[in-house]
Amino acid sequence: MNLRKLFGKKLPPGVELKSLYEKLSDEIDGPASLQYAVVDGYLGLRSQANRDGWMNWSGWYEETVDILRAYLPEGAGVEAGRIRKDLDAIREAGETGADEGRFAYEEVDRLALDVVAWCNTNQKLILLPEGVDSWIDTVGKCEG
Repeated sequence: MNLRKLFGKKLPPGVELKSLYEKLSDEIDGPASLQYAVVDGYLGLRSQANRDGWMNWSGWYEETVDILRAYLPEGAGVEAGRIRKDLDAIREAGETGADEGRFAYEEVDRLALDVVAWCNTNQKLILLPEGVDSWIDTVGKCEG
């Protein structure tokens, strides 16, 4: 088996995600925004999947899936259920270290398009509520 083929998948909307990440990084409140948390979290998950097939899964990735699961389906209409299923598949791949041969690459690729669409819909920065330290602290208040 060719490891480059297995782990070296290319991100379909990579240019848009890189541009979004750089734009948010450069804005004064950008890195504190939900948009940044969504893009950065997605890019972290994608990197983990492609770099080593989920073998370094940790609490940060769990929290990232929770944040994406709480916010990304918002406004997605009929796609909301599919987004949640994709995130569940990604969590499963991460938790099993892909020992079962399930890498969730298709779900990761599909989710990239959802992240771009969500950011395009939510262009005005969404900042952390007063008195909240991180986006993971807001998850229980909004997840459906």
